[in-house]
Amino acid sequence: MLQERRDATGSHEREFNALNQFYASALEDWEVVHIEANAPEHASLIFRVLNNRGLPVSDCDLLRATTMERAGQRLEAAERDQLAAAWREIGGIAPNPDDYLVLAYQARTGRRFNIARTSTEFEAMHFEELASGELLGAADARALVQRVKALKVDMLKIRALAEGNIVGGGLNLSQVMSDRLAYTLRDLKQHWILPLVYAAQSLHADHQERLMCVLERFAFRYGVLARARIAEYDRKIGPMITKIRDTPNEYRLADLEAILRDLLDRYATTDALERQLDGLDYDKNKKELKYLLAISEFMSAWYNGQANGRPTVMAPNVSIDIRAMTLEHVSPQNPEEAGVEMLPHLHKLGNLTLLSEDENNRAGNRPFHNKRAILQESRLQINQVLAENDEWGADQARARQEALRTQAMRIFNLNF
Repeated sequence: MLQERRDATGSHEREFNALNQFYASALEDWEVVHIEANAPEHASLIFRVLNNRGLPVSDCDLLRATTMERAGQRLEAAERDQLAAAWREIGGIAPNPDDYLVLAYQARTGRRFNIARTSTEFEAMHFEELASGELLGAADARALVQRVKALKVDMLKIRALAEGNIVGGGLNLSQVMSDRLAYTLRDLKQHWILPLVYAAQSLHADHQERLMCVLERFAFRYGVLARARIAEYDRKIGPMITKIRDTPNEYRLADLEAILRDLLDRYATTDALERQLDGLDYDKNKKELKYLLAISEFMSAWYNGQANGRPTVMAPNVSIDIRAMTLEHVSPQNPEEAGVEMLPHLHKLGNLTLLSEDENNRAGNRPFHNKRAILQESRLQINQVLAENDEWGADQARARQEALRTQAMRIFNLNF
């Protein structure tokens, strides 16, 4: 702060006046209070209570300080450097390392992170070696270094998942499932499912794939459309996270589905889903509409094959980068060209489709009969089906809205 003040002065005289003002303020306005504590944990608690009224110190800062204090004296210089380096990496996780500390805690324990930072139990929640409040012995100190390193790995992988890097997050999924999950986490920001997503790396690849297919569709219905109670989800899903991490051989997808179905029945009903789908609008819900059209494409072969069993991606469906696709109005979005009858349907799901950037540039804002050839040549089945129409107007848009809604109701239904 002082350096910033000095750099902003512009002259030696102004610099002297600024520093002199600071000096006078220190003498006249500051107080030094001496507080003694008879144990390190008491001193830490006093600091936290006082600190809550000043500049915040992060949870990661508190853990770093405590681990360095309790373990540092028992470590060799190289081991202290390793511990400090691990905390530097943790502290550099953007935008806020505390967010990933919370997610890592939930992924490890299945419990929601809700203990106050001023609790003396805070450090022990993360590192059981710190429960006594005393300096650690050499063996425990070295074990703590490894636990901090493991925490760093967990936090970095969870951040990778949040940014849409599925492989970097430790999961082994098909390209289609990776694209879907990346969009849900990175673009739709459904980070509340990350603890379960991360815990799933303990499962075999086939089980990971099926779990993510269920969880990602649930997240869209529960978190994106219904904006339902995440705290209730956390409470219900905690034991499942623990089972997957500790005893993955006992995990069953049907058990997970039963939990998620109960949450949908309570907080994201079928009637609500139908209303929410019809309420999506181009001006307000571009990301949601892109996802819905993409999931329709991914599931089209399964749906057209009588939709038996759990929704799944079947050939000839292809992987698409949802984020790179553009939303295209089938009927031009210019109201004058669309016509009065088309206006209620213009920005709804039934009048929208996905095109690549190149296809979108070629389609422009032209009428349907000029876009039809582009739709026919598209690699997406939803566009090839669109091109089967000889003309496009309000009746066709209404019928497609109903068809896509019916398909979505089946895709997002977890009852089989």
